[in-house]
Amino acid sequence: MQSKIHAFHDAFVVGKKLGEGQHASVYQCFKRVNPRSNMEATTPFKVDKMQDNEYHKQPYAVKMVRSDDYEKIEAHKKEFEILKTLNHRNVVRGIELFYDDFKHEIF
Repeated sequence: MQSKIHAFHDAFVVGKKLGEGQHASVYQCFKRVNPRSNMEATTPFKVDKMQDNEYHKQPYAVKMVRSDDYEKIEAHKKEFEILKTLNHRNVVRGIELFYDDFKHEIF
């Protein structure tokens, strides 16, 4: 796993929903210009509540998985490790993995 510095919502803001499956939802997201710190806990999570200069315009996709099932969480972590190594124009590449122990969410 790459990212332990920030939680997902500290580094990214969420845009529109792109799709949904049985175990996860996929959203458009954007990197924040300045990642949130614990002191800025009130900054918005959604891109439509932010100023244009607060996030980068390059869109990403984020798969949000919520599960209390340890095996499902481990399966999603393995999927990320595989996606991170692939480089093909028809396959989405994994860039960062965030895991929230408290909410049992993977981004």
